[in-house]
Amino acid sequence: MIPKKKLTNSIIFSIIIIAALLLANNIFFINDTTGAENLVLDAQTLADNGDIAGAYSAYTEAIKADTKLMEAYLGRGHIALNQSMIAEAMQDAEDALNLDAGSAEALLLRARVFDQIGDRTAALQDLNDAIELKSDFEDAYLLRASIKAAAGLLDAAVLDYQQAKDINPQSPEAFFGAAELYIAQNDWQSAEDEIEEILDLDPENVAAYTLQGEMFFNMGDYRQALSSWGRAIELGGETEELNARCGNTFYNMGKYEDAADIWAKVLWENPGNSEVRFNRSKAYFQMEEYDLALSDLNLVSEALPENVDVLVNLGMVYMQMGQTEEALEAYSRAVEIDPQNPTILFWRGNAYRSSGSFSDAVSNFSRAIQLDPSNPDLYNNRGATYMDIAEYELALSDFSKALQLNPDYLLADINRAQTFLLMGREEAALAALDNISPSNGGNPLIYDTRARIYFQTGEYSQALDQWQTYLQLVPDSPFILENIGRVYLMQNELEEALDYFDEAIRLNPEQGSAHYQAGVALLIQDNAEESIQSFTRAIELDTETELAYYNRGIAYREIGDEELAKQDFRKVLEISQDEELVQACREMLDDL
Repeated sequence: MIPKKKLTNSIIFSIIIIAALLLANNIFFINDTTGAENLVLDAQTLADNGDIAGAYSAYTEAIKADTKLMEAYLGRGHIALNQSMIAEAMQDAEDALNLDAGSAEALLLRARVFDQIGDRTAALQDLNDAIELKSDFEDAYLLRASIKAAAGLLDAAVLDYQQAKDINPQSPEAFFGAAELYIAQNDWQSAEDEIEEILDLDPENVAAYTLQGEMFFNMGDYRQALSSWGRAIELGGETEELNARCGNTFYNMGKYEDAADIWAKVLWENPGNSEVRFNRSKAYFQMEEYDLALSDLNLVSEALPENVDVLVNLGMVYMQMGQTEEALEAYSRAVEIDPQNPTILFWRGNAYRSSGSFSDAVSNFSRAIQLDPSNPDLYNNRGATYMDIAEYELALSDFSKALQLNPDYLLADINRAQTFLLMGREEAALAALDNISPSNGGNPLIYDTRARIYFQTGEYSQALDQWQTYLQLVPDSPFILENIGRVYLMQNELEEALDYFDEAIRLNPEQGSAHYQAGVALLIQDNAEESIQSFTRAIELDTETELAYYNRGIAYREIGDEELAKQDFRKVLEISQDEELVQACREMLDDL
C-alpha cells in the first residue's frame, strides 16, 4: 500500500506531466493553425503579385497544415477555376461546403464552377442560396447577373446589378455590367448614365471610355465613338485593339482610306493580325485597289486556309479583276469546306454566269435555293440567268417568287420588266414598271428601264424624257449620256448626239460603246477619218467588236483605202456568228 503522502505526490506529478503534455500539444496546435493562416496570407500576396503557381502551392501547404481552414480551400479553388482546373476547383468547393454547408463563399465558388461547365441552373441555385444566407453578398449578385444576362434574362440581370450597386455604390463591375446590358437592349441613355457613373468614380478609366466608344458605335454615332476610343488610347489603353476598332468605325463611315491607314498602323506593330488584315482587304476592295486587296487576302488565306469568308472575298476580288477562273477556284474551295452554305453557292453561281457557264450558274442557284428557300436574291439571280439563255417564262417565275418574298425588291421588278421587253411584250413591261412598290417609285432605274422600252418601240421623245429625268437624279452618268446621244442619233440630230457621246467619253474614257456610237455619228456625217479613230478605240476596248470592224471597213472604203477595208470585212467573217452581218461583209468584199 502506497503511503498517502506519496500517493498525493504521485498524483500531483502525474497531473503535472499530463498538463505539460496537454500544454505542449496545445502549443503545437496553436503554432500549426497560425502557420496555416500565415500561408494563406502569403498565398494572397503571391496572387496579388501575379505569382499564381506560388499562390496555389501556398494554399495547398496551408491545407496540409490545417485541413479545416476554409479560406485555404476557397482561395485555392478560385485559382484552380481561373486556370481551367475544373475538377480541382469543384473538389475544393465541395471540401469547403463539407466544412460549413452554410458558407455563402463556398456556394459562390461552386456556382462559379457550375457556370464554367455550363450548368446555369445549378449555378443559379447555389447563388440563390448564397444570397439567402448573406443578403449583402455583392459578388454573388454580380455573378448571378452575369449568368442571367447570358441566359437572355436581361431585365432580371439589370435588377441584380442594381442590387450590387446598392450594396457597394462604388462597384465598377456593377456599373459596367449594367451598361453592357443596356447597350444590348439599345437603351442608350441608361447605358450612358452607367458609364458616366464609372467616370465620376474614376475619370481616367480606360475600360469606361472603351465601352462608351462601343456604345456610340452601336448607336451609329461614329464620330463620338472615335472620340471615346481616342481618349482611351491617350490614357494608355490597348492600342492595337482600339486602333482596330477605330478602323472599323472609319470603314462604316465610308472613309475607306482612313480605315486602311489606321489598320496599317496595327499591322506595322503586329503583322500577324489576320482579322485586321482581312478588314483592310475589304477597305481596299471598296477603294477599287484590287491588287492591294488581293495581296492582303493571300496573306490571310495562308494563315487561315479553311476560312470560307476569306475565300469568298478572294473570289469577289478576282471577279472585279476579270479573273473569273481564279474566282471560281476560290469559290469552289469554299464550297468544299462548307458545301451547305447557300451564300457561297450564290457567289459561285454569279461567277459561272459571268463566265458564260449558264447551266452551272443555274445549278448553283438552285442548290442554294434548296438550302435557303426564303432568300429572294437567289431567285432573282437565277431568273437573270434564265434571261441570259432566253428561258423567259422560267425567268418570270423566279422574279415573281423574289417579289413574293420581298415586295419592295426593285431589281426583281426591273428584271421582270426587262424580261417582258425581251419577249416583245412592251405593254406588259410598262405595266410591270407601273406596278412597282411606291417605296421605290422615284428610283432612277425605273426611268432608265422605261426609257429603254420607249427606245425599243421607237418612241424617242418619251425615251428622252425618261433619261433626262434620270440625269436630274444622277448627274454625270456616262451611260445615260450615251443613251441620250443614241436618241439624238436615231433622230439624225448628229451634232447633239456627238455632244452627248463626247461628254460620256470625257467622264469615262474606257466606255467603248460611246466610242462606237460616236464613230457611227461621224460616219453618217461623212467624217470617215475621225470615225475610224472612234471605231479603232472601240475595238481596243473590245466593245461592239464585230460592228466596229464592219463600220470601220466602210470608213476605210470611203477614204479609198480598200486594202484596210478588206482586212476589216475579213475579220468580221472570222469572228461573227451573225448571218446578216456576214452576208453584208461578203457583199462588200465582192464590190471591192
